[in-house]
Amino acid sequence: MQFIDSKLVAGAMRCYAKVAAATKCYDFVQCFLGVGSSVVYLRQGISCKLLYTIKDIDFQKLACRVATLYTEHKCAEIFVDLAGVGAGVFDYLYNHGYPAQGVGFAGKASEGVYFNKRAELWGRLREWLRCGGALPVSEELRTDLTVIEFEYDVYTRIKLECKESIKRRGYAPPDHGDALALTFF
Repeated sequence: MQFIDSKLVAGAMRCYAKVAAATKCYDFVQCFLGVGSSVVYLRQGISCKLLYTIKDIDFQKLACRVATLYTEHKCAEIFVDLAGVGAGVFDYLYNHGYPAQGVGFAGKASEGVYFNKRAELWGRLREWLRCGGALPVSEELRTDLTVIEFEYDVYTRIKLECKESIKRRGYAPPDHGDALALTFF
């Protein structure tokens, strides 16, 4: 079963331009950075945007870029996926005094309806979309958000499809979706 409905994503992308323009007026609304596998998203209120994406970068260069983005956008916090280069990015940011928090997607969810932290954050993302969250028009983001399927485990918790299964079905890992989901930590 599809976790985030295609119609929900399409609707969020249709209203993006109007919402993004209005959000700029609200400096008091905290913004958050989500740092995934070399993808950085910013979320502020009901709007979000892709700030940075690059392939094959070392963690120090990515950490320096994230630090610059944090300062430019006056973000409240930075949430970093601890997998892959993320552990090094987190260590660098944390040790240089940035308000970075490392997120282990495989960690325990704080809400009992989810199998793990990844499912919980994606669940918060889905709820944000249902409440009017706006997405930039991006085919990559659209695919990332709608490709993931889910099932219920034996305890009826929501369990998202793993990245390996997504790859077997012929899709790339949902790096953009994961980075955006990190902003809900």
